[in-house]
Amino acid sequence: LNSCVLDGLGTPVSWVLFDADNDPRHPSSPDPGADEFSFTAVPLSAPGITVPSSQLPLVLTAPDGGPWSWITGATTQSINVFVGGLYSCTFTDVNGCTWTIDQAVTVNINTGLEPASTPAGLLVFPNPATTSLTIAGVELPARIQLLSLDGRLVRSELLTSPVLQVSDLHQGTYLLRTEGVVGMPIRIQVLR
Repeated sequence: LNSCVLDGLGTPVSWVLFDADNDPRHPSSPDPGADEFSFTAVPLSAPGITVPSSQLPLVLTAPDGGPWSWITGATTQSINVFVGGLYSCTFTDVNGCTWTIDQAVTVNINTGLEPASTPAGLLVFPNPATTSLTIAGVELPARIQLLSLDGRLVRSELLTSPVLQVSDLHQGTYLLRTEGVVGMPIRIQVLR
């Protein structure tokens, strides 16, 4: 049994000079049993944790024992984690053995936005555009809105033909939204 609790706690016996596998026995503090060993605490790795940002702070708790020394400088058994990263804690367990445990934390950041998608059957071309856009796959007449990337309404009009004039717009990127079509706004670019 390789244990820090037993390491060096055997009773020295002057006539036993070697252990079971012919290693020399320590003369004043041998290990109990038939074999000498050197206890080495290897770092422990806890399974990684992935949490959504809405569940922060996350509480990490080291095993019982103490004292504890976290990589953050904390000396308590538990710490609050606010960002992802690798967190290490060196502690002494209830048997007096000193260990280091590593815990990887990954934080998924949820912006609340759905991934952009083009509604089925809707086609906008050319993109980028210089003077006009053709919007195919929408039933006319259709209400369209052009928005700036910060969400400001740039234009709202009733489209009676599939061609939208954009020559009066400043160069940039805009979002095109059509009413009655399920899906996210389409990102378009206007070039000059």
